[in-house]
Amino acid sequence: MLPDTSLKQDQKNKALKLSHAFYIAIEHNNLIIIKQLLALTKSININMLPVEKHPLWQAIELKNVDAFIKIARKFPADDKKDKQQRTALLLSSELNLPEVSLLLIAMNVNVNIVNSKNRNALWYAAENRNNHLIENLLYAKSRVDIVDKQGYTALTRSVIQGCLKCTITLLNA
Repeated sequence: MLPDTSLKQDQKNKALKLSHAFYIAIEHNNLIIIKQLLALTKSININMLPVEKHPLWQAIELKNVDAFIKIARKFPADDKKDKQQRTALLLSSELNLPEVSLLLIAMNVNVNIVNSKNRNALWYAAENRNNHLIENLLYAKSRVDIVDKQGYTALTRSVIQGCLKCTITLLNA
C-alpha cells in the first residue's frame, strides 16, 4: 500500500496530465476529445488543481467559447480566484469575451468580486466599450462605485474610452 502522500501526489500528477490534455484539445478546438476527457474526470479529480489549470479557465484563456460551453455543463463556474485575484467572470470580462461573461452571469457568479487591481467585471466591460455587458452586469446588481487602485471607476473608464452609450447607461444606474 502506498503512503497517503504518495497516493495524493500520484492523483495530482494524473490531474496535471489530464489538464494538459484539455489544454491541447481546447487550443485546437477538438470538442470530441474534450467530451471524452470530461468523462475521465469521474476517476481523476481535476478540481484539486489550481484554478489556472482547470479546463474551464483554460477555455476562457484560450478564448474558446464552444469549449467553455461544453466544459461548463460538467463544471459550472464558481468564484475561485487565480494568483491575480481574478475569477472566471473577471478573466472573461478582461479578455472581452462577452458570450462567456453573459453565461457566467446566468450561472449566478458573484459580479462584485474585484481583482488585485480592485477592478470588477463592470470596470472591464466599460474598458472594452461593451454596453450590452454593462447592462447585464447592472441587472445582476454589479456595483458602480468601485474605484480601482488608479482611482478609476467603470464610469470614468467609459468616458476615457469614449463610449457614450456606456457612459449614459452607467450614469443612469
